[in-house]
Formats: sequence, structure tokens, C-alpha cells
Amino acid sequence: MLRDTVIVLKIIRKKTMINKVILLGRLGKKPEIRHSTNGTACGELRLALNSKRKQGDEYVDQTDWVTVKVFGKNAENCGKYLDKGRIASVEGKLATNNYTNKEGVKIYSMDIIGERVQFVPSSNTAQDTEPSKEGNYGKLEKRVKSEWDDIDVPF
Repeated sequence: MLRDTVIVLKIIRKKTMINKVILLGRLGKKPEIRHSTNGTACGELRLALNSKRKQGDEYVDQTDWVTVKVFGKNAENCGKYLDKGRIASVEGKLATNNYTNKEGVKIYSMDIIGERVQFVPSSNTAQDTEPSKEGNYGKLEKRVKSEWDDIDVPF
């Protein structure tokens, strides 16, 4: 606890702020992927974030919808592997954006820029994710032996 407090105080003294967003949600539709004029892939994910809110004496389900923007290889992979209904984990940051609409009014928005997107396996692929006796995870991860595998680490 004290160590964490010291780290936070050091960050504050350096005037370094943290801009980090972590989301886990279900895609509401297939990601829309486009390419910029220089060929960079740009995409948008619509994530449904479910939670429970207390209303009176009972809890009710509530769904919040967020749009996550992804770029480059991240966008290409999202377009290739994600589909409506899939669960995805997104790590990213908040970014402000503004533009002038057709009526000449300046519009401001807060965007979520997805820097890392992980695809969570669906229940129908559960058999592919079960670890085998060798410890690999089937089709989701191919284990490559490294020169560091045989080194004993003291912790």
C-alpha cells in the first residue's frame, strides 16, 4: 500500500498524467474497416458494455455503447477476426476530436483509441482453448520453445 502511494506521488510530482482505458464488451456489429489515402487501415468497433444499476429496491440491466477507433494492423485484424456478438477486450486511451458540421457548428467528441485489442474466444470454440497435457492452447496459441525456457528463475 505504501509503495503504491509513493509511486502515485512520484507521478504527480512529475506532472505526468495517466490516460488509460480498459474495456471488455460484446461487439454490436461487424467492425467497419476503411483505408486512408496513404493505405493505413482505420476501423470502428461498437462495443456493448453491460452492467447492473440499482433502481429502487432491485437491480436492472443497463447497456452502454461505446465506439472504439483502431488503426493499422490492429484494424486489419479486427476486420478479419471479429464479428457481431464476439467478446473483445480493448486497452487504449481517450482522445478529443472536433470538426465543423454542415451548419457551421463546431462539434466536439471524446473518442476511445484502441491500442491493443484481444479477441476473447466464444463458447463454441471452447474445445479449442482447453490446455493440452503439453500446456499449449490449441489453435489460439502456438507455443514456440525459447532459449529462455530452461533457465531457472529464482522467483
